[in-house]
Amino acid sequence: MLDILYCFDENYNKQAGSSISSLASKVDEKINLYIIHENPESFESIEKRLLTYGQINEIHMYKFEDKGYDFPNLQGSHVSQATYFRLFIENYLPNNIEYLTYIDADVICLNNPIDHIKNTIEQMKLNGFNIAGRVEGTQEISKEYFEHLGFSGKEYFNAGVVVINFENWIKQSMTKSLLNIMEEKHSKIIYWDQDVLNSYYSGNFQHLDEYLNFNLDLNQYSEESLQHIKNNVIFLHYSGNGKPWKYDSVFKPNSSFYQNAYKKMFNSNYHTDIPLKKHEIITLFRLLKSIQKKDKGLAVKFCISNLVILLKKITNYYLNR
Repeated sequence: MLDILYCFDENYNKQAGSSISSLASKVDEKINLYIIHENPESFESIEKRLLTYGQINEIHMYKFEDKGYDFPNLQGSHVSQATYFRLFIENYLPNNIEYLTYIDADVICLNNPIDHIKNTIEQMKLNGFNIAGRVEGTQEISKEYFEHLGFSGKEYFNAGVVVINFENWIKQSMTKSLLNIMEEKHSKIIYWDQDVLNSYYSGNFQHLDEYLNFNLDLNQYSEESLQHIKNNVIFLHYSGNGKPWKYDSVFKPNSSFYQNAYKKMFNSNYHTDIPLKKHEIITLFRLLKSIQKKDKGLAVKFCISNLVILLKKITNYYLNR
């Protein structure tokens, strides 16, 4: 039985619920879920819904209690301190887990991952690697970045989906080592805990199939690519700043994978955020423009049904400034 890990806070409750729901609806055998959360009580109603999926064996929730750390590069970022929670997994998870698959909350499962993850674990055992990740950068292409962080390895992995030898993690007391790296390289860290993990492993990792962590650009779309993704991709990762629930991205065709998973989980048409910031005026004009141009996807239907909501939000924001 595979063990799956998520780490997030209440700002990502709906995203994580959609991600876990998509996973539970695709696997063909039972899985165990482990969640490290800043405020587990805020996730209770979603947890109850998830437990109705027959393929979820158990959900283990843990409240993140390791306070007082100065986590690097969070100010002005689109991520929160929750991205660092997995550095502390040995403080929460049971020590009888051998291998653990970590999945970001902005990942949607499109096809059954069980055999692919099991094959990855076998490759890790065969090759003697303790972590598996998709190659995201190389020293040849990103030499300055490697030198900046002091990487001795030649490759850098994306940490949105990783398979971890948790048995070895515990034996090596990884949390202590990772926190030491975080402190030593605090001012140099750009990509949060991903930089910390890569600094530790220094290129010694099992290559993860790109379909187990497929990076999707919301702005690059074609009918052919859409069909290719549906048929071949296992885990679709909405990495970076562009997110399918952002108000100016929800109608983009590539957002449909997330929106469909959200609709199935929450029985609601769309998941959107409406941040109360001045740039929402710009978003309003973009939405109006999308109606005028009759863009493909959800644009017209979405804009008509939600334009009044956005106008009220913006009006209230400026009246209460």
